[in-house]
Amino acid sequence: MVATSSIKPYKMIVLLIVLFSLNTKMNFSQVQTNTGSITIAKGQLLDSIFPIDNIVTIKVKNYSGIHTLTTKEFTILKEQLKKAKFAGGLLIKPGHIILEVKLKDNTFLSSGLVYASTGAIHFDDATDKNKNKFSGTFYLPTKLNFDNYK
Repeated sequence: MVATSSIKPYKMIVLLIVLFSLNTKMNFSQVQTNTGSITIAKGQLLDSIFPIDNIVTIKVKNYSGIHTLTTKEFTILKEQLKKAKFAGGLLIKPGHIILEVKLKDNTFLSSGLVYASTGAIHFDDATDKNKNKFSGTFYLPTKLNFDNYK
């Protein structure tokens, strides 16, 4: 009887080790889910994933207040946006320059949170032309300073 009672703790320890190992493996296993996000190649144009022609108006909110772009300013900015190139994920956090982008009523596109910095525009949680979510920084062809809008 002494021999069988000494084996039970050994079996219990082995069982605990096996259960602990399985539990640890399950806890640290990663299940990859498709979030619907897209992968954007560096240098890809913003207009190729988010049709700029669907933008109706843009308002710039900065330290000077809210400025609705004039027709001339809007046309120039749209041309800049069409040539904007993907630089990477969101490279900076939102600052004091927020762009309020109004899109055509009949579009499923979503601009998400749009903010700007000198020479760059940043989209957070936007929806592209294929109904996929995207976020990223796009460099404008010129160093446009959105603080100049008053």
